[in-house]
Amino acid sequence: MTAQQKICWEDYSISSPVRLDLNYFFLIFLNIILMAVLKVIEIMASSEKGWEDATRLAIQNAGKTVKEIRSVYVHDMSAKVNGNKITEFRVNLRISFEVLS
Repeated sequence: MTAQQKICWEDYSISSPVRLDLNYFFLIFLNIILMAVLKVIEIMASSEKGWEDATRLAIQNAGKTVKEIRSVYVHDMSAKVNGNKITEFRVNLRISFEVLS
């Protein structure tokens, strides 16, 4: 279950007042555990080998200072051309990571 999913009362069968109290505390406990704050940053990277290599290098470099990287979204790809040949592959990435408390 991800932090984005909501916990609904309808998902749990409640048969008695005692069960209601246990379910209530269980749901509060789950909400505390599942709550995560994520931050998204945008970075640019380049490589002479290809877009995949540029993406990999960007994650490696970002991982030196940013912990708990969850995902990467390739927002844009471009290339630098000299003499009818691609000399540099460029990517614009959005990286999401968990903000640790």
